[in-house]
Amino acid sequence: MVASPALGLAAGGGETVGPGEGGLFTPHLFTPKAKAEKAHKKGKAYAPSSELTLGGGHYCLLDHETHQVSCHGRNDQGQTDVPTSLKQAGAISAGEAHTCAIERESEAVTCWGRNDSGQTRVPPNLKRAAAIAAGGDFTCAIQAESGFILCWGGHGFGQTSPPSEETFEEIAAGTHHACAIAQETANISCWGADNQGQSRPPPIKKAYKIAAGGDHSCTIEKETSNVYCWGENDRGQATPPKIKKAASISLGLKQSCVIHKETHRVECWGAIEPGRLPTTTPFGRLAAGGYATCGLMLATNELLCW
Repeated sequence: MVASPALGLAAGGGETVGPGEGGLFTPHLFTPKAKAEKAHKKGKAYAPSSELTLGGGHYCLLDHETHQVSCHGRNDQGQTDVPTSLKQAGAISAGEAHTCAIERESEAVTCWGRNDSGQTRVPPNLKRAAAIAAGGDFTCAIQAESGFILCWGGHGFGQTSPPSEETFEEIAAGTHHACAIAQETANISCWGADNQGQSRPPPIKKAYKIAAGGDHSCTIEKETSNVYCWGENDRGQATPPKIKKAASISLGLKQSCVIHKETHRVECWGAIEPGRLPTTTPFGRLAAGGYATCGLMLATNELLCW
């Protein structure tokens, strides 16, 4: 997810990492580095156990072993103050200056951070969520019981008015738009701002993954693993290179990145500073927000941002 043009992300000790200031550090809640290195020495790839999400100036981690959430970086709106009531989480998503999580057992949604548009005010009729996506000033969730989408927060661009007659299995939120993949057909539906064509997906047979950036969107086609993008393209962020097989995709304000399925290496396009992209490092997780992109390295489970 992406929202504001943030200058970078603040690490645990106040160290700033982002475009032009890439750095390597190990935030909290990672699987111990020694454990990852031990697997690497045996010739095995240790998959990172943390889920990673980036907002406008903060990032959060969900440890899938302990189910604990830890957030770091900018905290002027309380976006990194994880509520003590959130004991264990099953999913997380960071917006511009707010964060939301799905509680592991109850599947209830908890949000914190900026609330000037009601983006952290979870509707009382949302009992259980299967997926969550935090955008610029709004939030959307797929309801576990029905598969229908429920959104709340800012509505200046229609971003909280999702399709009402179709069920969905995956969702992504950008600054003022959102996209989702339908359960039965695997077709893509988008809504909200469309000034750059970000809510007009091209005809794709079956979508596998969906991602939304500032004013652009991308998907991975299920059968071919090819990447397709649409929307704002002033920095080339909606013009992907020829990618044979993509495993995951994440979008920033004006950048797009994928992890290759076979090599686990990252490839990015758009507003990427030359020479900063770690082209030879295998990654297990990838997330973009603002102008920053971060990934969890496959061998050591450490976080690298560029």
